[in-house]
Amino acid sequence: MKLPIFIADAFTARAFCGNPAAVCLLENELENDTYQNIAKEMNLSETAFIRRLSPTDNFAQSSCFGLRWFTPASEVPLCGHATLASAAVLFYKMKNMNSTLTFNTLSGELKARRAEDGIILDLPLYPIYSQDFHEVETLIKTAIGDTLVQDIQYSPDTHNLLVRLSDSYKRICTHYPQQLLVPAAREERNACLSVFQTRRRTEHFSATGWTSGCEGCSYCGFRGHADGLDRLY
Repeated sequence: MKLPIFIADAFTARAFCGNPAAVCLLENELENDTYQNIAKEMNLSETAFIRRLSPTDNFAQSSCFGLRWFTPASEVPLCGHATLASAAVLFYKMKNMNSTLTFNTLSGELKARRAEDGIILDLPLYPIYSQDFHEVETLIKTAIGDTLVQDIQYSPDTHNLLVRLSDSYKRICTHYPQQLLVPAAREERNACLSVFQTRRRTEHFSATGWTSGCEGCSYCGFRGHADGLDRLY
């Protein structure tokens, strides 16, 4: 079996920088074990699989594709930087002629649009709700110890806790055992966002695209698409 596979670095204009993702182009659906084995072999935070939806589709002219994402350990419902990488492969390597691409995914339809300085993604905007600290106090203390917490929000759609640290913090650089989105040093509607997702064998900062776009925008007060967060430069 021969499959074209690309490695694309999102959020950067330089090689070996940004967030790398593998992108595999498929003529037909694969067995789930094959998806997982390829992702494990690539050993990146995410491997994206772009699939034709009908036998007459092709990667240069069609505008709608199937898209799935796998970490080395499991399939995930959404990945921002691997979606950017997928759009970049279609636009720049396969010379896709369309200005907008639509991806059918586990999170619904996602759109990637050409922009003058890169690619803009339209991501789902999941609602978040205030979380009582005492209900998750043990979890929070296990994850970040005595670090000062200013606010906690919960996303029932993604089952993620969003933890806002004290505005006196700038960035956390250690790996925590639980998944957290950490906005720090919030100024007006800007925040430093960090993701820790070790349960899926995903390194810190390797998967901030989907979480930042879908939940960070809600936290910071944005609505609509996350074009400022998810561009490929």
